[in-house]
Amino acid sequence: PTELETLSGSVRSMRSDDVAGAASLHRSVFPDYFLTHMGQRFLERFYADFVDRGTNYGFVAVSGGELAGAVVGTVDSGGFYDGFYRRHFPSLALALAGRILVDPYIRRNLAGRMGHVRHALRSIGARRQEVSPADKPADPGQVPARLLSIGVHPDWRGSGLAEQLVDRYCKALWEDGWERVGLSVRPENQRAIAFYEKTGWQRAGASARSVQYTRSTMPATGGPR
Repeated sequence: PTELETLSGSVRSMRSDDVAGAASLHRSVFPDYFLTHMGQRFLERFYADFVDRGTNYGFVAVSGGELAGAVVGTVDSGGFYDGFYRRHFPSLALALAGRILVDPYIRRNLAGRMGHVRHALRSIGARRQEVSPADKPADPGQVPARLLSIGVHPDWRGSGLAEQLVDRYCKALWEDGWERVGLSVRPENQRAIAFYEKTGWQRAGASARSVQYTRSTMPATGGPR
């Protein structure tokens, strides 16, 4: 088998011992993103929420004991962020205050993240129920399943690994009854946009801050759920 075929056999669910590696991979793949500037510990808290949580999904590809790629997503993004902020609010608030003091990037881009800050404040006393396929919105224009982040180590770019990770994530959604998935990407991230448009994602909208895409989760073979 080729090296990529061998690696595809190592695409598996994210485990707790993958969290630090996934956070480090995120920092190397997205060096100029807000979450990256929040630091390694913040990212580890973020990725830990995709290990063994019912409405969240995380998958990694491993090569030589190191993470070659990772993909995470959720079928309840509102519930995900509510729970994340409730569990970590004191430490996140302290981390944000510290980063504001030392990181000009955080200061320049904080205004664009105020929606998340308000969400965090509202979530402290809020309670949400997890969703199931039976609870999906009746409006077919809504896509509750979201791909939140995908990263591939530079050594594996152009190998097809990103597509394998997306396919594994979509297969899990399909098996759980979710027929479509969406995502958003920054307009300046032309590499990602080219990848999504090449691999079957359909543009669903755009703004000055993001481009929206959706796609079917049905496997190419049309296999059972």
